[in-house]
Amino acid sequence: MNIFVSSVAADLKRQRRATLKQIVGMGDRAIAMEDFGASPNPPLEECFAKLDEADLMVLILGPTYGSIHATSDLSYTENEFRYAIKRNLPVLAFTVRDLDRAVATNNPPENAEKYRKFISSVRSTVTHAEPFRSPDQLAALVGTAIHNYKRPPCQYR
Repeated sequence: MNIFVSSVAADLKRQRRATLKQIVGMGDRAIAMEDFGASPNPPLEECFAKLDEADLMVLILGPTYGSIHATSDLSYTENEFRYAIKRNLPVLAFTVRDLDRAVATNNPPENAEKYRKFISSVRSTVTHAEPFRSPDQLAALVGTAIHNYKRPPCQYR
């Protein structure tokens, strides 16, 4: 399975590393910006192209909203999420513990407001896992969620 990992990179390096290791350890292919390499495409278009290769998205929401794309005026992570939903790509969402408080203390007011709206959109669109405290806990939650996603539905006789 090809799994796209979406999050802000700067403040979630350890969490991303643990998540990528978990995905690869399960025998799946992790698609992450760390591996994109050089491309003639604009960065957001490259993200969308990689999302087109994905069977599943793992979305990690941390303390910051992230870099804003100039044309859309939304973060790259939010753009990726919207694209995944538009494509009907399944999304597994994970959030840091005390996310709402973290948003208020780690973002300028204009970004905090955008981020709150994005979080609300995620929460109303997909079911997210319990909040995580550490990279290891996140990796375990991701592993369980992917395992459950892959499991065939129960068939009653």
